[in-house]
Amino acid sequence: YLKGKALTDTWGVDEIWNEALGHFRETARIEPEFAPAYAAQSEIYNYFGWFYPEKGYPAMCEAAARKASELDPDLPEANTALATYLFLFENRYAEADSLFGKALQAAPGDVDVLGLYRRVLKLSGQCDEAVAVARRAAALDPLNFAPSRELVVTLLNCNAFAESIELVTVLKDVFQGATTHLDYFLAVAYAALGQFDEAMAAVERTDVDESGMAFVYWLAGRRDEAWELVGGRDTVDPKSIQQRVALLVLEEDYDQAMDFLEQGARSRPVLTKFAINNDFLFEPLHDLPRFCELMRSMNIPGY
Repeated sequence: YLKGKALTDTWGVDEIWNEALGHFRETARIEPEFAPAYAAQSEIYNYFGWFYPEKGYPAMCEAAARKASELDPDLPEANTALATYLFLFENRYAEADSLFGKALQAAPGDVDVLGLYRRVLKLSGQCDEAVAVARRAAALDPLNFAPSRELVVTLLNCNAFAESIELVTVLKDVFQGATTHLDYFLAVAYAALGQFDEAMAAVERTDVDESGMAFVYWLAGRRDEAWELVGGRDTVDPKSIQQRVALLVLEEDYDQAMDFLEQGARSRPVLTKFAINNDFLFEPLHDLPRFCELMRSMNIPGY
């Protein structure tokens, strides 16, 4: 179980998370009544459900969370796992918030609970509160890369670009060799601030698929290359919908951007939900009736 938990700190690497899942399944095989093993499995299925919902991961996420809750209804990890499933895949924010409250009451210093709760706060439009929770998690476990990375994400999502750059600079020095996605975050922040030379330099160092950086190329004046990174204007890959929408927004083609967002809400609902509610690139859409209707269809608070 501890081997699996250590591996989940390496966020965004499928093969490592599959290895972690194997450890959690083995834990449950050895000790079938050990509730944390099922809560941990739910976390893995949750992550894969963002990217591969067609493979049934959301249902696996729910089943594992409910198994953990059945075995130990008061376990913070179990309540967090179920809360995460409810707010991500079923848009049931009030129930999720209640479960997070129960988990935090039992384990107020649990960085995993705090890290997941900040997502609910951000999607609920509570940006200041989300940043405060992310800061608390990072301060509680300063030698753990994961909560510090989550703080960077929260700052970016709340348009605190200069501060996110300062924090990334510190983290790259402290966590040498274990800095997943930090150059990606730098590229986003520099692009948002209009510092395109620095943004492109970060793109060249990033460990993220270049298609996720298409908007940086566009902003830097390399617009044909930007479209090539997402497969061209006419090819639609469900995995690149958010990047394609970002380019269309930059070109002020809001109708087609909304067409793709609505498609993304059907094919990759969780990814779409986070992208459109967090990314500074999508702000021009926020007052459009179609955008507000899409938000309401996903039960996003504030719409």
